[in-house]
Amino acid sequence: MVKHELRTAFEEPAPVTGRAPETERELALAGLWRTVLGRPVRAVEEEFFALGGDSFRAVQLAAAISAEFGVAARTALVFERPSLRAQAAWLERAEASAAGTAERSGAEVSDFLRSLRAQPHDLPLTSQQENFLRWMAEAPGRNVGSVAVMFRVTEGLRTDVLADALHEAIRRHPALRTRFVPVPGAEPGVLRTVLDDEPHADVVLVEAPGASDDEVSARLVAVRDRLTDVAAGPMTRLAVVSRGPEDHVVLLAVHHLVSDGWSLGVLLRELGVAYSALRHRRRVPAARPGPEYRELAEWSNAHWPASRTHFATALADAPAAIDPFPGRHHTEVVLSAAHAFTVPPEAAEALRARAAELGATPFLAVAAVWSGLLAARSGQPDLVLMTPVPGRTRPEAERAVGCFVQSLLVRVDVSGAPGFAELLDRVRSAATAALDHQLYPFAEFSPLVPFAAWLRYESWSAPAQLPGVACAAWELPRNATVPYPLPGGDRHVPELAVTEQPDGSLRCWLRYNEHAFEAATVSALADDLAAALAGAAGI
Repeated sequence: MVKHELRTAFEEPAPVTGRAPETERELALAGLWRTVLGRPVRAVEEEFFALGGDSFRAVQLAAAISAEFGVAARTALVFERPSLRAQAAWLERAEASAAGTAERSGAEVSDFLRSLRAQPHDLPLTSQQENFLRWMAEAPGRNVGSVAVMFRVTEGLRTDVLADALHEAIRRHPALRTRFVPVPGAEPGVLRTVLDDEPHADVVLVEAPGASDDEVSARLVAVRDRLTDVAAGPMTRLAVVSRGPEDHVVLLAVHHLVSDGWSLGVLLRELGVAYSALRHRRRVPAARPGPEYRELAEWSNAHWPASRTHFATALADAPAAIDPFPGRHHTEVVLSAAHAFTVPPEAAEALRARAAELGATPFLAVAAVWSGLLAARSGQPDLVLMTPVPGRTRPEAERAVGCFVQSLLVRVDVSGAPGFAELLDRVRSAATAALDHQLYPFAEFSPLVPFAAWLRYESWSAPAQLPGVACAAWELPRNATVPYPLPGGDRHVPELAVTEQPDGSLRCWLRYNEHAFEAATVSALADDLAAALAGAAGI
């Protein structure tokens, strides 16, 4: 599975020599670093990002510092003072402040959201669930689809045991036992959550001896993209295409209303443990202790009042779209296609090095280059990026399954033709401020910028696999097979997705609406982006 920007380097950092943490403040801070990074801090000269930190972990560290020391630590602290010594010095000077932030509504709360929130939900709705339900209600036939992984099993596979293991995993996670049913008397599209006592899954087993790779992928994508009745369920789907006794391709798909990409990694690990135990007729190990789903959702939602203030200010009078954008045709139907390209290891490493020199992560460097290119193409110097973040600012939330992902809205000022260093500084400032307020009611703000430019950046850790079973990678197709309506027209620009690879290269995709853009237009945009990334790296 991949996780959002989990590492900023591909090699273990060299140990730093220096003074060990010794003051009470340094020792407490070192303990927080160890919790967030999963490794000890041996010297106060150590730097957070050199030890494997990234923007996601920086958010967690800032939140942990705030809770531990009673100060308002922001994510920018970690970027501006990456060493433990510098952070300890900042803490020594900081004055504990309990100054509250006045709540300010940043957007009109619609009647739909009021009605949705008023329902007797069995489980509280998360920010992204609210937005998904709002989006689905806007036009009949819309469905947010599933998050999915595919992998190949190269040994004997007990599909009956695998199905039992999946049911055991679903039993443990209330999010996967959730359905969304219509509310009598409410306006169309208002649903309430219903929690099932027993686990349910849609299991599809196919014997296909001699099937080609393309035929197998086509069968599994058809299962992945089959629309789910969210009122009836089930929300989890398992499909296995078997070509022989030791050749099976597996799809695990969960409706996006109840899961995010991070959750699939958690679910796969638990599925492997349960499968191994059941296959050997042993009891499935008990779940590791951690906060309950309800507690995490309510804790996240409690941050909404303060976060409204930030986004109300940041998105005031923001443009709804990047418009005009050359090569985009009017259409009210969306069907996704993808154009893939690769930034070679040497160019990617040069970009990482340049970002590090400027005190930024690779994600921020790519965001700056992408923002500059979009502004140059459109002539619009004010734009809003949208990027997913895990929404798990507490480390213990990393083992939870649910739709906790947050869509972060980052407004970028590209006016005045800034150079790469200046633009990177602007992006970093806007992104870290947004990260500090990432727990916010997205459904209230997304209508303000309905066509924000999507950017996804992920770090490669390992292919999807079933732990304890001999597996091989199987690429998940990124094209969609089911179109959906978009009344009023699609004014999105192509979405950029970037994944760091083990060899240091960057695998990139421009995902676009094939009804809105010609393939040649997207290919030319990809060439320009590759050139801009190389230019930013000084190549």
